[in-house]
Amino acid sequence: VEQCAIEPAFLALPDSSLAAVDQLQQVSQSLSVPPGSSNQIVKVRNGGLSTLVHAHRTELNKFSYSETECDLSTQPFRSAASCKCIPASVINGVSYAIKELYLNHGIRLFPRNGFLLGIIRHGGLLPIENMDIDVGVVYEDLLDLIDPKFGLRKGVQVGDFQFKLRPLEEDWVTWKGKDPVTQEPYPYFGAKIIWEEYNLYAYAAYPYRDTGGYIFPRLDRATYNHQSHMIDAFRYNKEGADYRLVDTDERMNEENYKDGLQLAHYFDTDFNCMMETQFYWTTIIVPCDYDTILTAQYGKNWRHVERRGPHGGRDTTHPLSDEDSSKILSTGPRMACVDSEQLEQ
Repeated sequence: VEQCAIEPAFLALPDSSLAAVDQLQQVSQSLSVPPGSSNQIVKVRNGGLSTLVHAHRTELNKFSYSETECDLSTQPFRSAASCKCIPASVINGVSYAIKELYLNHGIRLFPRNGFLLGIIRHGGLLPIENMDIDVGVVYEDLLDLIDPKFGLRKGVQVGDFQFKLRPLEEDWVTWKGKDPVTQEPYPYFGAKIIWEEYNLYAYAAYPYRDTGGYIFPRLDRATYNHQSHMIDAFRYNKEGADYRLVDTDERMNEENYKDGLQLAHYFDTDFNCMMETQFYWTTIIVPCDYDTILTAQYGKNWRHVERRGPHGGRDTTHPLSDEDSSKILSTGPRMACVDSEQLEQ
């Protein structure tokens, strides 16, 4: 089994923030953190075999907390814009789900898009973006949940989790749900994962041709985010990203793109190496090839902070100055929120 090289993802924690870290770690321990959160574990898969290797971790650069109220009763992983911090229960919940499903059930859920960017670059959610928990799943890992006779069942139990596989949603401008080689529809598009009070949506990453890599669909809606996303995509591709027209296997540019073509990020990784890394006071599992994935999505400058306009995904992104980017990087992720009773404990 080939072990993957792992680089430390975060800056060293300043001495001035050690007290805050200790306090939030104590808070975390009071929140009934679920089992299955072993430290510094990387699992490598190769030909059906697996082994565990240790990953080098450094301390989180910095994070802060806030006392606030967040109404998460309807969709806990997509809180309202008025909630400026991420609840401690959500941090522990998503950490548990991704680790439990991977380590004990072999299902490779992984943080994606801005969620992955925030974890690697800031140690948590992006500090100046909307608070979305975007998750992907490796396509092959859920195929066994499809009934050979009845197709997509209403619910399949996997440990503590109920999976509801979802067919293609037909309102995407840039994705038709078809295999680029055969042009046959993929049997599923994603999954709704339910446990306790949580709903988590995961979209599939599909194996791509005979490359050994994967594609992740670029999901745009015509009247919502398509125009702004395409402006960003053209710029990112010029900066080393890999937005690809998958039916013709061409890197996208202003000349060869037109609406209706299937567009996806190409990830030159097999997702066979996953590593555990810092996520606020706990940890979360991410692909070992996170640099490859983030470069494919955001270009080689993904470590530099960008800002969207006031309408989130409906606005284009704009790189900040080096000075402003450094300031934001020094402040850590979006704040965690806990209530007074947890702080007193």
